[in-house]
Amino acid sequence: MMFNVGYFTRRVAMDPKKLNFAVIDIETTGLDPERDHIVEFAVINMRGTGEVAGSASTLVQPPGIVPEDATAVHGLTTDSLRCAPTFSDVADDICALLSGSVVVAHNMAFDGAFLASEFTRSGLEGFSFPAACTQVTAYGHLIATRRKLSSLYRLATGRGTRSTHQAEVDAAKTATVLSRFIGHTPNKLFYKGAKPQDLPIEAPFHPSAFTPRKQPAVDRFLSYVPPTPFSELPPWHANWAPREVPAEATWEWGEIRSTRGMTTVSPPTKESLRKDWNGRESGGAGRLGDLPPESTDAMIDALMTRIRGWRTFHPERRSELKRILLENAKRAGGDLNHGFKVADSEAQKTYLCERDVKHHRIGSTCTTSGWSDETLIAYLEGRLRPDNPRREEIEVALEAARSRKRSL
Repeated sequence: MMFNVGYFTRRVAMDPKKLNFAVIDIETTGLDPERDHIVEFAVINMRGTGEVAGSASTLVQPPGIVPEDATAVHGLTTDSLRCAPTFSDVADDICALLSGSVVVAHNMAFDGAFLASEFTRSGLEGFSFPAACTQVTAYGHLIATRRKLSSLYRLATGRGTRSTHQAEVDAAKTATVLSRFIGHTPNKLFYKGAKPQDLPIEAPFHPSAFTPRKQPAVDRFLSYVPPTPFSELPPWHANWAPREVPAEATWEWGEIRSTRGMTTVSPPTKESLRKDWNGRESGGAGRLGDLPPESTDAMIDALMTRIRGWRTFHPERRSELKRILLENAKRAGGDLNHGFKVADSEAQKTYLCERDVKHHRIGSTCTTSGWSDETLIAYLEGRLRPDNPRREEIEVALEAARSRKRSL
């Protein structure tokens, strides 16, 4: 059993709104698909229009025990799975749920590898499912991208949610993110990959074969949001990269290609990388003028957050760095990647702080500014070693701290 992984692109290909998708998530006994096993499986069957056709989930009894460190993640124990079916018991039903659909996961290299291994152990081989990964999609089309599903869900919907590690809930979050990618983005996305085919499966899915976990309803994660005017769009669109980073240029794509049970629709080529990849440092930010004027400031603000140490800078320093980015981008013909590199380099300049005799980024607050003089004195005394090249500066700072303490 193989997964032939495709990707979402702005270049014309298959219209995803005309396809069916099977959005999956799993929980496991560990991280090695050759040694560990699935303990929970969930799927959300949806159409590309965002309409949910159905959902199903089941606990899965592994052949061995569930390690304590795995239980700490998803809450499932060996005892709680004793009455659940084995993967072999439900393998045909899972195939029926995936048949005729593009299989989507937030980390396809992980979920797909485990499913491929379990299918092989169950004697099901010779089939191939078209697939896609929302993690690859996020890196290909967003800037300031978060990798965690909960963060991407918040970015896409504006609704916060905690990590659950419950397969059905996480599959529903992934389905929501997928629906935003398909129907709620500044640029229309197409699916580049194999066309889904119905598998030659003798029996349809039997819901009675599944033993789901008792958990909250997933409906609140599955609200499809139709397109709205650009001026009314949520932060998801402020993070939209004007230029696409090709799937083959992402680290996640390389991980998929090197994973057993995975194939990809097209291998990376130097020509395609030179043609399409506009720099991974700033997420393929493109050029000034690529986006409508009303969204340019929001896009640049999102880009600035990728500067190292951005959160530590004072407002005045942030404004200065933004000015540096824009000035250098304009000098380079509007190239935001060039402006970003210059601004990021400027942001790393430091000064020697007289208070704690350490280098801090210019425009940032000294990390010891909230310390009491007594705490600062103890810290400086601990650094006052004969071999310290800053010994003289530390002695000056130490005397200043002692003087402030005496004056209190």
